[in-house]
Amino acid sequence: MSFQILSVTLDGQEFQLSKNVPTPNNKISIITGKNGTGKSRILEHISTSFMVSDDFLREQPNAWDINFNRVSSFNEQNKIKYIIDRHEVDAKQIHRDLALAFVTDEHPRIRNSVFPNKLICLSTSPFDRFPPHSKKIPDEFEDSIYSY
Repeated sequence: MSFQILSVTLDGQEFQLSKNVPTPNNKISIITGKNGTGKSRILEHISTSFMVSDDFLREQPNAWDINFNRVSSFNEQNKIKYIIDRHEVDAKQIHRDLALAFVTDEHPRIRNSVFPNKLICLSTSPFDRFPPHSKKIPDEFEDSIYSY
């Protein structure tokens, strides 16, 4: 499975993380910058967004249908654009505490085809946690994409 985050938009400001270069391999993005420029905020947004969506869809597996991604109200200020295998996905935030809407050209029958298997966020700061409000994952959710 190939996974590549192209850009992250936070509060209307878009951050390009990589260019769309076709390859079957995964990509590693390294975000550098001065203190206070928003590096941790980008990682927190990515990790929280995928974890909230993964938790919701594991708890409500029947919620993944063609109507799941047909939401009329999005927060255009916060989104993640990425490519996973052959799917180009615009993951748009509905609300911080709700699952993302995964907008693609065609609705994938299996939700895992537009989710990363694992997501690794790393920081050298002892104060960063991704997502910041991590919780103990119950044993029945051992297949979560998130672990801390």
